[in-house]
This record gives sequence, structure tokens and C-alpha cells, in this order.
Amino acid sequence: MALFLHFIVALYILFIPSLAKNLPDEHAEGANIDWLGFALIGAFAGAMTMFFTDMNAFWAISSVVTLVLFFVYINKAKNPFITPEFLKNPALIATMSVIFIGYFFSYTLNAGVNAIGLNVFGIDSAQVSLLLVGSILLAAVLGFVCGPVVKKIGRSAAIIMALSFMGLGLLAIAFAIPHGKVWALALAPCIYYFGTSFFYSPIVDTATLTVSPEESGRVLGVNDLVQAITGSVGVAVFGGMMSSGVMSGSSIVGSSEGAASTYANIFLIGGVIVLIALVIFIVTKKMIYTRSEKAQQSK
Repeated sequence: MALFLHFIVALYILFIPSLAKNLPDEHAEGANIDWLGFALIGAFAGAMTMFFTDMNAFWAISSVVTLVLFFVYINKAKNPFITPEFLKNPALIATMSVIFIGYFFSYTLNAGVNAIGLNVFGIDSAQVSLLLVGSILLAAVLGFVCGPVVKKIGRSAAIIMALSFMGLGLLAIAFAIPHGKVWALALAPCIYYFGTSFFYSPIVDTATLTVSPEESGRVLGVNDLVQAITGSVGVAVFGGMMSSGVMSGSSIVGSSEGAASTYANIFLIGGVIVLIALVIFIVTKKMIYTRSEKAQQSK
């Protein structure tokens, strides 16, 4: 399998000369790349990721220092790729908060499901993967129909639906643990993956609408950064909780003491966190879309 994947990647290389020849080579007149700004925000993201991976003072200090340097830089630089005004946009901040909280458990799901399979049901990763195939195929199929559905029901309704299913999916996994591996590892994850299929497109689209059209590229970059950081932070936090066996005494889902209760309680917490993102979006959505309309009309 690994050899096949490498072959697919190598196959793409053959098309690079053709792409270079046929794609337009257009440059915005007078445009410059803010190399220092990109370097500082990249250093901050890297330091944050390493801190939640390694948890030592060096990476904690590095995270603070690079973030402070970045804010000092964007307030002093002539043409930074992100301006202070950009970061003061309340609609953008609200949307990014929903993204940060909504994706907080995203990297943890697979690790958690594998841990449940191994430590609760006594099956290995290969068997867990077989049980998850249905969920992943569901997400892939829904990815093709996401656009028309979002267009039909609207961005706001799609985001509410997505976060609802994501949160309920994590809660469902917790409540399914006492009922066996098929319920916990094959059926319940489908609910979460159903939600994720409808979350990315409308929330990113909403984020880009909160700024003027020429700033939409910056929003996409910030979105990618936020998703990378929140997933890494989440897996570090919840991974540490799972490995230390916290909250193993009991659980409201009725699981037995030990690993089963630990994973059930962690997934319950994950579900509540996603539902908090849902509440934030519902409370702020009127402000978000009102400012979005103004931002698009300011062009």
C-alpha cells in the first residue's frame, strides 16, 4: 500500500512541466510577499504545536515571544500581510472562534477510537479501521453533495446542522461504548463524520465574507492556521488525559470502571466542547452575517 501511494505521488510529478507551461504566469503589479510576517506567524504556530506535543518551558516561552513579536511587527510594518484592523474584526473573530472550538476534537477522534478498540474491546488498529470504513465512506460520499445541500438550506443552517451532528456524534460514541464495538466504533462515528462533511465549506465561506473580497486570501490562511493549531492542541490535551487514565471511576453512560469510563468521559467532554461552538455561532450569527453584508458592499 505504501509503495502504491508513493507511486501515485510520483505520477503527479510528471505533470509539473505541463502545468508550468500552460498555467498563466501573472503577478500583481507592485505586490510584495511579507516574508517576515509569514516567518513570525509560522514560528508561532510551530512553537505552539511543539509545546502541546512536548510540554516544556522552551516551547512555551517561544510561543509567547513569537506571538508578541508578530503583534509588534504588524503594528509597525508598512504593509503586513495581516493588519491590526484585520484582527479587530468582531465578525471574523467570532467565526474563527467557532472554527477553533468546533475543530478542537478533530485530530483526537481517530486516536480515541483506536484507543477504545485496543484498551476496551481488545482489537488492533487494523480491525478498528475496518469498523470505521463505513463512516469514512459516508463522509466521502457526502462531500460530493455538500455544495448543493448548503446552497439549498443556506450557510447558517448548514453550520448549525454540522456542529449539532459533530457534537452529538461524540456524545453518541461515549454512550455506545457499553453496547459493544460495532455501536461505538462503526455506527456512532457516522454521526460525527456526517457533521464534518457539512462544516468546512459553509464556515470557511462565512469567514471569507466577513472581510472585503481582496482580503479573502488572508482569511483562508488564518483558517488553515487555526485548524492546524486547534487540532494539535486538542490531541495533546485529550491524548494526555487518555494516557493518564483520568476520570476512570465511573461515567453517566453506564460504562465499567477503568479505561471504558475514561474514554467515555473524554468523548462526553469533546461533545460538549463542540456544542459550545454551536452556541457561540447561534448567539453571534446575526452579527456575523450583518457585518459580512457590509464588508461585501464596501468593495
